[in-house]
Amino acid sequence: MSCMTVPHAGALLADSRRLTVPKVLRVTLKDGRVVGGYFGDGSLAGYSEHAQDLFISERWSIDLGSDWFVEAARGTEGLWIARDEIASIEFYERPPDKTDIEGETSG
Repeated sequence: MSCMTVPHAGALLADSRRLTVPKVLRVTLKDGRVVGGYFGDGSLAGYSEHAQDLFISERWSIDLGSDWFVEAARGTEGLWIARDEIASIEFYERPPDKTDIEGETSG
């Protein structure tokens, strides 16, 4: 049996040996809002004692009915979330979006 010790969950997110990217994240904020995005190239997760904010390189729209990822938000340049605002983070494989599907049909 193996045991893994980390100071907090942000250390797991920032450790590429433990979390393969790309992923999409669904982040529940302390006020109940849910935001999501693509965590891949250009994304950052602070993991030091004093810096545990999260930068998601591409914000994704979430369907309110299904509570699931729809597509990259138009014009997204990322989403920064302060550590103190995060209630929980869920990790998922990146689903295809409209540009992926359009590329498959035209190619």
